[in-house]
Amino acid sequence: MIEIAKKVIEEKEKQIKVYPRDVNRASDAGHPCIRYLVFSRIAWDRRAPHDVGLQFIFDRGIYAEEAMDNELKLAGFKVVEAQRDYEDKGLQLRGRIDRKIEINGVRVPLEYKTVSPREIDSIAMAQDMIDSKR
Repeated sequence: MIEIAKKVIEEKEKQIKVYPRDVNRASDAGHPCIRYLVFSRIAWDRRAPHDVGLQFIFDRGIYAEEAMDNELKLAGFKVVEAQRDYEDKGLQLRGRIDRKIEINGVRVPLEYKTVSPREIDSIAMAQDMIDSKR
């Protein structure tokens, strides 16, 4: 008999990749360790890939984004862009904007974040997320 969990995990592991970096990632902006940032660019191919557990978390985030899109649409907002690449050549920074919605003819960027129910009570303001180790 085929083990269901084993097959799911094997397929999830196929999604895990380490990508080349010739610039810093926006998600690393503000990282306190210069050495980490340098090695992320010059030795990206030696970086250990993330584990399958983290891949499950990433994929759940994708599902959550779809649900949040639906909530925005129900509230009357128009999602006009999704997962759009962004690059600032001057800062040597690259990233991806989760969404843009249109408000009164203006496109406004959105960054979606999901939070464990165990962590939600520790967030009262934006600074709490900035200061968080998670």
